Amino acid sequence: GTSRTTVLLCRALRMTARARIISASDPSVFQLASINLREGKLVAFPTETVYGLGAHALNEEAVLSIFTAKQRPLTDPVIVHIAKLSDAYALASFQHKAVQVVFDTLASAFWPGPLTIVVHASSIVPPSVCAGTGYVGIRFPNHPIARKLLEECALPIAAPSANRFAHVSPTAATHVLSDLGDNESLIIIDGGRSTVGVESTVVKIDDSVIEQNGSHICNLTILRSGAISLHQIRLVVQALATPLQPNETPILCNTTAVTKKTEHKPHTITVASKDTEIGHEAPGQFLKHYAPEHPTMLVNPSSLSSQPAQVTCQDGSYPPFALADAVVVDFNGGLAALQGRCLAYRDLSASGDFTEAAHNVFDMLRWTEEVVGAKCVVLCNVLGCLNEDAEVRYPLSSAVFDRLFRAASGKSALIVSL
Repeated sequence: GTSRTTVLLCRALRMTARARIISASDPSVFQLASINLREGKLVAFPTETVYGLGAHALNEEAVLSIFTAKQRPLTDPVIVHIAKLSDAYALASFQHKAVQVVFDTLASAFWPGPLTIVVHASSIVPPSVCAGTGYVGIRFPNHPIARKLLEECALPIAAPSANRFAHVSPTAATHVLSDLGDNESLIIIDGGRSTVGVESTVVKIDDSVIEQNGSHICNLTILRSGAISLHQIRLVVQALATPLQPNETPILCNTTAVTKKTEHKPHTITVASKDTEIGHEAPGQFLKHYAPEHPTMLVNPSSLSSQPAQVTCQDGSYPPFALADAVVVDFNGGLAALQGRCLAYRDLSASGDFTEAAHNVFDMLRWTEEVVGAKCVVLCNVLGCLNEDAEVRYPLSSAVFDRLFRAASGKSALIVSL
């Protein structure tokens, strides 16, 4: 009868229910998104780096729903986004005055912007946000839509990238829908392409401050590379060594990047084991991250043979692939000789501009999944382009290498003749 038809129709609607994309220009979008967040539901929104999957940061159940939606391990923390600098003080617990001075100095220099600062968390921050480490990453984003959402909802928003865990990060609303569209209560705010294109730099200020010879010695560690470089951070904090006021104690900052040796010496990269139950202090630490669905490998431009025909994984993880079945993502024309021999080819930046490459990298990695007939992905190893001068000119250079290295799970290939 009619009632049975109605029930079946309702079931069908539930089965096909999808997340909603709403334009940022829609007058109701921020009110609808704020209601979702206050009710413990999820909202995907654009930032200058990538799209984030947001939940009320102080609602433990809501935060846990992020991990469920992304299939993300609880050892991988999430960053808390705030609407203004003063909001950070409720989330942080500064164990030493020098830590707060360094925090304020970094925030003053780089906020709003693509820098996440990791400090000791206050008691109001749920353990799931911190992956049980006791440290919280805080960011004040510099994107008009993200900032309007934060102001409208008046909540801190916990948000990792809005994609399936370990998949390519999203820089457009359609990327979010593709990965997380089955979440029927999810609202996706469409604000166009993200401008930076890779996630924020993450810097940790260590709690342990040493007092020595009338100075405070503070340790800073770059846990994830992004648009703010190690060089830029060092320039800002070095001013603390010579205080403007005579009654202020000098602060000497040791600023380094946490690294683990790889075969790609001398450049190193942070790598965490996927099997550990120990929480990480920053996201983006797993070796396999930002990965396309096809087997993906780095190729050094200097290793190309004169008659390239076959892609051979150096550690034997994958079988050999015909170059004719490979999709190539190049940089600065390093693999241009493969054009016409491979299945499809694009260049992140033909002019060798790392800023342009960062803007394009995730979009191109997703493009590799759309190429019909593709069996593997070849990425240009940009290591040869990395040096101190490159980092000064292009703060995003290390970040581009990091994303390509993890997209390939650290695996390298040779392209050989048959």
